Amino acid sequence: MSKGRNDTTAGGNSERDRRDLGSTYRTLLENLPDIVYRLDLQGTRRMQFFNDRITELTGYSPEEFSMGRVCSMESHMAKDDCTRVAETVDKAIRKREPFEVEYRFLHKDGSTITFLEKGTVVCDAACVPLYIDGIIRDISGRKATEEALRASEARWRLLIDTSAAWIWEADPDGHHTYTNAFVTTCLGYQTEEFLGADILSFIHPDDHALLGDIMRNARTRKIPWSDQVLRWRHKDGSWRYIESSGSAVFDAEGNLVGLQGVDRDVTKRRKAEEALRESEEQLRALSSNLADGMVYQINSGPDGLQRKFTFISPVVGRFHGLKAEDVLRDASLIYEQIVENDRNIVAEQEARAYAERSRLDVEVLVRLPSGDLRWRRFVSSPRACPDGSLMWDGIELDITERKQAEQALRASESRYRAIVDSQAEFVVRYLPGGVITFVNDTLCRYIGMKRKDLLGKSYYPFMHPDDRDAFVRKIEALDRNTPDMVAEARVVLPDGRIAWHRWNHHAIFDSNGRLIEYQCTGRDITDLKLAQEALQKSEKMLQTIIDAEPECVKLLDEHGGLIMMNRAGLAMIEAGSLEQVKGQCICPMVTSEYRPAFMDLTRHVFQGGSGTLVFEIVGLKGKHSWLETHAVPLRNEKDEIVALLGVTRDITERKRVDEALRTSESRFRTITESATSGILVVDASERKFVYANPEICRMLGYPREELLALEVHDIHPVGEHPKVQEAFSSQKNLQTICRRKDGTTFPVDIKPISIELEGKQCLAGFFSDISEKLLLEEEQLKSQKLESIGTLAGGIAHDFNNLLQGLFGYISMAKMALDRPERVQEMLQQAEEALHLSVNLTTQLLTFAKGGKPIKKLIWLRPAIENAVKFSLSGSHTDCLLNLANDLWPVEADEGQLSQVLQNIVLNASEAMAGRGTVKISAENREIPAGTVSGLQQGGPVVRITIQDSGIGIPPDNLARIFDPYFTTKHNGSGLGLATSYSIIRNHGGVIDVTSKVNKGSLFTIWLPAVKNAEVSREPAAPATAAPKKGKILLMDDEELVRDVARAMITVLGHEVECAADGRQTIDLFRQRRDSGNPFDLVILDLTVKGGMGGEEAIGILRQIDPGVVAVVSSGYADSPVVSNYRAYGFAAYLNKPYKIGDLKDCLTGLLTPS
Repeated sequence: MSKGRNDTTAGGNSERDRRDLGSTYRTLLENLPDIVYRLDLQGTRRMQFFNDRITELTGYSPEEFSMGRVCSMESHMAKDDCTRVAETVDKAIRKREPFEVEYRFLHKDGSTITFLEKGTVVCDAACVPLYIDGIIRDISGRKATEEALRASEARWRLLIDTSAAWIWEADPDGHHTYTNAFVTTCLGYQTEEFLGADILSFIHPDDHALLGDIMRNARTRKIPWSDQVLRWRHKDGSWRYIESSGSAVFDAEGNLVGLQGVDRDVTKRRKAEEALRESEEQLRALSSNLADGMVYQINSGPDGLQRKFTFISPVVGRFHGLKAEDVLRDASLIYEQIVENDRNIVAEQEARAYAERSRLDVEVLVRLPSGDLRWRRFVSSPRACPDGSLMWDGIELDITERKQAEQALRASESRYRAIVDSQAEFVVRYLPGGVITFVNDTLCRYIGMKRKDLLGKSYYPFMHPDDRDAFVRKIEALDRNTPDMVAEARVVLPDGRIAWHRWNHHAIFDSNGRLIEYQCTGRDITDLKLAQEALQKSEKMLQTIIDAEPECVKLLDEHGGLIMMNRAGLAMIEAGSLEQVKGQCICPMVTSEYRPAFMDLTRHVFQGGSGTLVFEIVGLKGKHSWLETHAVPLRNEKDEIVALLGVTRDITERKRVDEALRTSESRFRTITESATSGILVVDASERKFVYANPEICRMLGYPREELLALEVHDIHPVGEHPKVQEAFSSQKNLQTICRRKDGTTFPVDIKPISIELEGKQCLAGFFSDISEKLLLEEEQLKSQKLESIGTLAGGIAHDFNNLLQGLFGYISMAKMALDRPERVQEMLQQAEEALHLSVNLTTQLLTFAKGGKPIKKLIWLRPAIENAVKFSLSGSHTDCLLNLANDLWPVEADEGQLSQVLQNIVLNASEAMAGRGTVKISAENREIPAGTVSGLQQGGPVVRITIQDSGIGIPPDNLARIFDPYFTTKHNGSGLGLATSYSIIRNHGGVIDVTSKVNKGSLFTIWLPAVKNAEVSREPAAPATAAPKKGKILLMDDEELVRDVARAMITVLGHEVECAADGRQTIDLFRQRRDSGNPFDLVILDLTVKGGMGGEEAIGILRQIDPGVVAVVSSGYADSPVVSNYRAYGFAAYLNKPYKIGDLKDCLTGLLTPS
């Protein structure tokens, strides 16, 4: 319209010409199928013009509109569209640009019309908007077509999407051109991975021949295939059994254009949803807006046989590739583009319209100069001209996209119907209430009824009466938020059989949320249900048996689906219950690296084999675990393999340890190569070196290759071999000698440990050259020894001089008082007392110096501690606080020696507090690990004794020396008490230590190994015995003085005595007297004889001569094991030198008194 106005202005024609042209335009406008309007944008913005089509399309006359701005029609628009239309127009005015907008309009008769409005903003020279020229086109028909197309496509698309089958298409060469999404569920591949791929590349080699036969029959003989089972390769490498039905596709000329098929995974015997995916771009193209029209005016002449365009829109260039002026000269340029088959149709329709003077509406196919074929719709209305001819005012519309959409829809419906009818699944569509609107051939064949007998009937009566109400309630509960449902139910077939079906239901709603229909797919699962019932019975029995099994016990089907698993297995995969995972394939839990091996083992078992596999899984909650499974086939009574039986254990910790070991070995090599200590690793079984670090090679002077060729004994002197072997066997630290390659030796410290290297049990030795250390220690030790020896010598000299002074003094005074016997007796008693003090001094020195062996027995500590404390504090003003456990464990100890220790420490504590204050003594049982207490030989049960005072304390400088002999800070101290105590505790396998603070006090702690749960014998009081008999005694001692004194003592005691100087002489005398029939009653043997046979060797021979010999061992040394354990060596008693006549008497009396 704008173009017409501009032409009139520019042409400058006469007033008549302008009237004629205006009349022509008005005639064209009145006969156009669209509403044409002009909206004045000046002032009040009112409509200046509507053509008469407004009444035809809306039912309202122009006068019935408010004649306001364009939105005056808003009172008849859908409310949702008013604001959008106003905003679109206002934006176009602001930007001086054309606009296009769709909206819904309420017709006068109450129906709803969809309009497409297009407008152009016309401006003056100053670019001020003057008015809008526009058209309003009724596109309700197009919209209905599009909606029908979308609904139909959605129906078929949904039908494919809800199908539990794999649907595919391929080109004639067998390359996939289409596949629905079920291929991912079925074979594990994504759709994009499958498209373009050759079918043959996925098929098991043994099935290639079968596939070839199927393809040849389909391509050449046009024979479709049905229910053909082929093995397809899954993405994880396993093989899946796929049942396929399909056919070759041919065009109208009979040319092969492709292959199509409907397959389902019969490996799992489960339905799966299929998704048929068509190009959304194509669907959108089918539903897109129709193209703009081309307005024209043509005169058919008085006879209706002429064709002369009097006006044509400039868009003819875009529509037909022609110039408007050429078409005005020659109308055939347009008509010749109509394909030959459609020209007759146009002629017939034109003749009919001419004869009836009615509207012409015809659709034809045109071929453009470019060669493109386009569908066009010609709509025109006739009007009579003064010359008797007819003028046709019309518009040409491009309907190519609509035609293509319709053709595509018909092809799609035909193709989808063929797919649905050929698949093995049941397919049903029904209305709310259950009325069936569609059923495929598969279901018809299954129930033995024809399609026409089913359509229009209710779907619900087929449901079993007991299941129907619940099933219908589930279906009717579907809504837009939850449109899908999967349900299993019983159905009653026409022949009375009851079967189990599983159905996928999908509810379809329109854009307003109104339920339209239901679509569903289903299949018969009766066999599966029977199998499940049998399995449930078996599972119940198996579950009871295996739920107590600590390892995972499981049953899998041939595809890895879980049938049964005990509690231990569910915990391994992090499942809360069996129901959570039952029926699911375990394979996805197996990490991708081990998944093929897992499926290989599964197939191997179902072929009758068995096997073991180590693999990694990811549990349902994300936990990674390493498992080791042993799998065997489970057979039924027909010897058919029905499941895989697997026993699985969690080896995550073992794998972690293995990995830690490998990491440790790597770290070990890194550290050892740069270590400053020499390191040698020896194979524990072969005793050969397997590793040497650079430092040990330097220390020994060997290249690594030479050193690794040696054995352990090659680097040590011969004399060191036993000690080295023992140290490595017990893994105890060792100080020994190493020999270099050049033969020189050097001292080393070796710390052996047990390690695992490269899977072998090995011993590693850490070598430190201690040459310089020993030199320093030797110098330091010499200095300390000289100091200690000086202190010790001075103390011994001082004490013995004092004792000797007393001894000499009393003897001298006794000589001077010979005339007074009672005075002599007194002096000799004092001299004897001095001798006893000398004996005590030597005993203490021996205990410290040689560690006098304790005479051990199992004792209770509580009375021993109480008696020792009571004795030590008698006569003092010091109090004691005893905190002794009632259940103190017994200890193996010399009660006398322990009492001496306690007395020494308690007495020191009392003196440290100047006889005032309280000594706190506690004792308790402890269980300690080895190495907890420094110096304690081993862990286990111990008794811990503490003695605490609040006295003056010990200065730090003196604290390290308090256990040295003759070290004392007391004016009248001997310096032997704590030294002796230290040696006693050490000889009992215990530890004594001290902590102290000046003016705060000291704490002594004693740790003694205990005997837990031991019984201590309590010997009853000895009954009265008879008087000892006079015995014949054989005395052996290498000191003549001792023999003479002892002979005199024994004689005084009334016994017969005979003496020998060594063991050999003793044996001879003993044998002679025994052979003569006058044997000795008792033998006293000196333990140690210089240069001759001592008592230990002699008792062995005497017992051979007379196993019942009664012998006493006599010695002044308490460090011999014979003394501490004399009964084990065959002695009946022990006499400690020097002994008094009373000691001798008690010993002889006890052994010679008749029992």
